[in-house]
Amino acid sequence: MSLASLHFPVWRRGCQPAEKNGVLVPTHAIKELGCVALAADLPEHGLAAGDVGAVVHAYEGGRSYPVEFTTYDGRTVAAAKVSAAQIHPIGSKEIHHARAFEPAVC
Repeated sequence: MSLASLHFPVWRRGCQPAEKNGVLVPTHAIKELGCVALAADLPEHGLAAGDVGAVVHAYEGGRSYPVEFTTYDGRTVAAAKVSAAQIHPIGSKEIHHARAFEPAVC
């Protein structure tokens, strides 16, 4: 069992990096349950660029996606609808980064 499956809940859901031969694939290849990283901050959700989430569904032919973001212990902290320009699939040459999560205050 890999460390990712022990410590990163999204991987346990079958989320795999979207790449071919070590190169990221285009965003239109983002699939449901695929792992993605934010390309921009989403302050209204307390999320920062680089935060990793799992795609829940693909809408509008891949132009928008609801993405679930969790803590390492599996607690959902945000679910956000994002555009394809706001996310990118993660690849095997990227690493996870831990940070304290502060929920957005409305």
